[in-house]
Amino acid sequence: MSISSVVNYERDRVPEPKQLLAFAHAAAAAGRHDLLAVFQRTAKEALGAPWPEVPSDWYKLACADALERCLSGGTDYQEIAPAVISALVPVIEKKAREEGDPELIQRFTEESARRGFGQQFGKQRGRQRGFQKLKKRSKKSSERHDQ
Repeated sequence: MSISSVVNYERDRVPEPKQLLAFAHAAAAAGRHDLLAVFQRTAKEALGAPWPEVPSDWYKLACADALERCLSGGTDYQEIAPAVISALVPVIEKKAREEGDPELIQRFTEESARRGFGQQFGKQRGRQRGFQKLKKRSKKSSERHDQ
């Protein structure tokens, strides 16, 4: 049987839900969240499962999902992930100040570089100097409390 015959035969047919779920699992393992969503939706439709209502916190869930996709290293987000991670630097800095943990930004920067996001952090060096000052102040403050 030729490939074109198979294509013509399969063109209007939807795989069985069991196959669709296997494809969804493979797509997730490969980091292809776009295909994962297609296979999951098609499997739900084939099973006659109703689509759930949009949750009230859909925005938060969408943001968390987008960040998770960037962190997972999937190829479909590889180009934009460094910019997304770089945008988190001010958030991490604020968290570090609030928690009195000036090393947090250093750990974040090092881990980001290890994961291949480091090229975006050249612009953040001025902030790192500010954190070095914060670190010194924090150290002096703790020394005063120890006395």
